[in-house]
Amino acid sequence: MDRAPSRPPVRGPPDDDESGRGLLLIEALSDRWGYDLCGPGRRPWGRQVWAELLVGAVE
Repeated sequence: MDRAPSRPPVRGPPDDDESGRGLLLIEALSDRWGYDLCGPGRRPWGRQVWAELLVGAVE
């Protein structure tokens, strides 16, 4: 849970830092991802990032 809802999550360019690769990995491994704000309408207190993975047989 991220407590900075005023800043939407964005995938940055990969670099040599040891942090900041989370959305890059989520985008690479998922079929779809996004985020939801937590809390009442105009005063959210956080956000949650979600991802969807397709599961099934490969033809």
